[in-house]
Amino acid sequence: MEYIENNNKEIDEVTNTDVEILQEVENTNTNWESFFKNNPSKILGTEQEITSKFGKKVIRVIGNLEKLDALDLPLIDSHTEIENITSIIINDVTPDNIIPTQLEKNKENLKKSKKTFVQSKKLIEENKEYELFSFDEVDEQYNVGISDDVKSAYVYYLQKISNGTLQGGFLKYDLGLNDKAEMELMNKGVLFYDSSEKEISRRYIPIFLWQSGNVYKKKQKLEENKDFYIEKFGEKIYNIHLEKINEVYNVVWNRRLTLNNADVQNRLVLNPTADMCTDLDMFKIQSFMVGDILVQSEDVYVSTTNGQETLKP
Repeated sequence: MEYIENNNKEIDEVTNTDVEILQEVENTNTNWESFFKNNPSKILGTEQEITSKFGKKVIRVIGNLEKLDALDLPLIDSHTEIENITSIIINDVTPDNIIPTQLEKNKENLKKSKKTFVQSKKLIEENKEYELFSFDEVDEQYNVGISDDVKSAYVYYLQKISNGTLQGGFLKYDLGLNDKAEMELMNKGVLFYDSSEKEISRRYIPIFLWQSGNVYKKKQKLEENKDFYIEKFGEKIYNIHLEKINEVYNVVWNRRLTLNNADVQNRLVLNPTADMCTDLDMFKIQSFMVGDILVQSEDVYVSTTNGQETLKP
């Protein structure tokens, strides 16, 4: 029989089986530095003292894989029953190992999901906003301002490049691949023949393609092949081609950058070391001075005098 005293006052009587006497544990620092100092066997390498870039002596650890292999670690597939208590290995969830509260929660979530699915399905069936748009609806909403004639010209272009295999809603604008449809669309100013295009099947294009891209090249080829256009399509259609290409060509021409533009903002700035400046053959039209007059011409050649290359007419 023993007595426990507290502040010199006698308290309840206890037996040896009522309390457990614990040994005092040495108070140690719990930071990593103290841990490895007290447990050198846990260091997976060899310590080496070096001087840091700031001139301070520091300890560097050179890793050693042999020490890692030598650690006495339990194999994952051979743990004991006691180890299972603290194991973090997660088994598949089944009705046998799931706790009751988790099981009830999962049942509740499943019930909500089924209810939501039924409601969503009903809304889709009743509300047309959930259905896919038809071609006519897309055509009406996204092609505002585009005439049916332009759409027919576009379909004519698609049929040409696909050898007449086009399918889908656009077929409602298909007038056929024949001379009658071709001439009708050209006379309306919505279909054009681009002689600058190398691939023949891509030469028949709608107006928005005729008025885009390299309009300078299109205009040049059109004027060069004037006789061909008049012979094949007639003078009226040639004039329509010229009128429509000039609408955009004039805008581009007025905005072009030149070396001698009166407006400094519209002057072309060339880097003397750029390939364009060092390779004279890249210039289609060369500029040179004749007295006080600036002349632009294609009829120039490169003259080499005293090791220097100059342009001359």
